[in-house]
Amino acid sequence: MAVCLDDSHDSHEVGLTGVALPVSLDLDIPAQYRGDARDPGAAKFSDCSVGASTSLTLKLTNRSTDLPATVQFRRIAHFSCQPARKCLQAGQSVDVTVTFAPRQMGLCC
Repeated sequence: MAVCLDDSHDSHEVGLTGVALPVSLDLDIPAQYRGDARDPGAAKFSDCSVGASTSLTLKLTNRSTDLPATVQFRRIAHFSCQPARKCLQAGQSVDVTVTFAPRQMGLCC
């Protein structure tokens, strides 16, 4: 990178360095709501009839010690999240409520 300092076109090289830090988020699913051995990272909702709803509260934690992280949950049929978008500062946690509200019969996954 060259930086022109005056009209005489003198230039100086400037060395730049940076550090790439990973984003580390943890979504804690309470044991009673975890999927089976085939899919232990899944959250399992109780059976629910059309027109009713059931919710789970999960804890989302920003494990980074340096960086904030903005999380946004995309809309998925029959499911909603509150908050749908959240900025978590380094080390901050937030409870996320995920609601399942089926609008048709069947297995929704």
